[in-house]
Order: sequence, then structure tokens, then C-alpha cells
Amino acid sequence: MKRIAALTSVRHGERFLNRWISYYGHELGYQNLFIILDGVDQEGPDPNLGLNLHWIDHVPMSRVAGDKFRANRASVLAHELMQTYDLVIGTDVDEFIVLDPHRPEGLLQYISQRPITGNLSGMGIDVARHRIKEHNLD
Repeated sequence: MKRIAALTSVRHGERFLNRWISYYGHELGYQNLFIILDGVDQEGPDPNLGLNLHWIDHVPMSRVAGDKFRANRASVLAHELMQTYDLVIGTDVDEFIVLDPHRPEGLLQYISQRPITGNLSGMGIDVARHRIKEHNLD
């Protein structure tokens, strides 16, 4: 199996962070999750999960400047992780790489079976519901 890390950066994203941790922790192992927490003024995840947490001081800036700053921090960490991991999955905290549910293998097994020599991107689909006409998403 390939050694695969998952990386995200978050600021006040508690709504999705626990889901991100649960999903990628199950797929890759909690010890392989790396989370950049932008600001010490937010609550962090359970420290007993064995996650790799990187707290940074929040610096107020414009949306564009903030996005560039966070992307740069994530890129620097991903580059460092490539010294000990075969691959690094980098996503926003509300993004999940999900296989066809009819496939028999999990994400780690699927990716480990493929020869990946460079960058790879998945197809993105926004999933939402019409709150009045549709039931809660499962």
C-alpha cells in the first residue's frame, strides 16, 4: 500500500471539519491527517485522535490574499510531507474524494493500485438540496 496523507486548511470550519476527519481518518488512518488551523481563536478537533495539527496565528486580510496565503501554507506542508509519503491528497475541508460506491475497495486501496507520477485531479460535484422540496441528504 502507498503511504498517503490528507491535508486541509480551515478557519472556523467546525461544521465540516469533523466530517472531513471522520471520512479521511477511516480511509487513510487518523495519523495520516494533517490539518492547518488558521487561528488559535477557534476550537480544534479532539486531540486524542492522533491527528497532526498545525496551529497558525490568524492574520486578517482580504479574501483573495487570505486564500493565497492559506494555499501557500498548504503547499509548503504538502512539499514537506512528500519526503515521507508517496502521495498527499489536498482538499478544502468541505471536499471529499469519493469512489463509486459499487467499487469493492476503499480509497487507499484504489489509489495504491494506480501508477500516479504527477498531479491528479478528481471531478468536482457540488451536492446540495432544495430545503423546501427535498428531504435531508443522507
